[in-house]
Amino acid sequence: MFVNCDQAIDIAKAKIKQAEAQRNLANASWSDASLGQPVLVEDVFKDPSYWIIPLLIQEQVAGFVRVLGTGRVTAIGTFVEIRDS
Repeated sequence: MFVNCDQAIDIAKAKIKQAEAQRNLANASWSDASLGQPVLVEDVFKDPSYWIIPLLIQEQVAGFVRVLGTGRVTAIGTFVEIRDS
């Protein structure tokens, strides 16, 4: 069974609250993050593959959580702005 949108959000919330995930995230404001609208990613055959859920800080995308259809979180990532001096 493929997890639905609401289940994917609940899974992502639980994962980012875990101490292990918190230690791996460089951004101190991560605890203030909220989750955006999940996007269902399809494979080349148009079958559902996974959910990508944006992590928002002050309404800007700061990262993501990838949740497989089985409910397993396979990636948590952050985006970094590189500024030219």
